[in-house]
Amino acid sequence: MLYLLALGVAGASFLLFFLGGGGSPDPLEFGLLMGSFGVVLYMSITQAGNAPRRGRGRP
Repeated sequence: MLYLLALGVAGASFLLFFLGGGGSPDPLEFGLLMGSFGVVLYMSITQAGNAPRRGRGRP
C-alpha cells in the first residue's frame, strides 16, 4: 500500500512539472519528490529490520 502512495506522490510531482511549463522544479514538486523518496526509504528500513539474520542460530 505504501508503494502505491510513493508512486502516486512521484507521479503527481511528475505531472506538475510538465504541466507547469517552467524550466526548474517548484518547491512543491521538489517536496513531493522528497516525500516519495522518504516513503520508499522508510519501507526499505523497516523491511531490512524484519529480515532474518544469516548465520545466526545454527552452529
